[in-house]
Amino acid sequence: SSLVGIWMWRRSSIRQAKEFFAWVVQNAETLKTGPMLYKGTKVDAQTQLVSFQTCVSYVIETTKWSSCPLIPGRDNLVAVGLWCTLVTSVCGWWGVPFGPIFTLETLWMNLRGGRRCTILDVLATRASAT
Repeated sequence: SSLVGIWMWRRSSIRQAKEFFAWVVQNAETLKTGPMLYKGTKVDAQTQLVSFQTCVSYVIETTKWSSCPLIPGRDNLVAVGLWCTLVTSVCGWWGVPFGPIFTLETLWMNLRGGRRCTILDVLATRASAT
């Protein structure tokens, strides 16, 4: 049952990330020139984004994923960071051979404050991928 909860949270996080990235790409030109509102929060090209990773292992498979992008001041970074770290601490170790390796990488990143970038970084990455 706890694995089902983790799976549901992962699907929700992926959906939220897709929605956010689609909004960023759709509004790219406006974001480069000034602020816009995203769900009631003013954002622009220099807005900082933070994501945390989660690692889960299923004996012979280990998987990692990132949380949806979080906006400091809008989203609760501490709660999301603690949740991702807790899930990884409990569920990440058990895969052979990558469970311990991915778990340590994920814990290191989360305990250092997550992965940080700006909306401009996201746009540059999306542009280079196309």
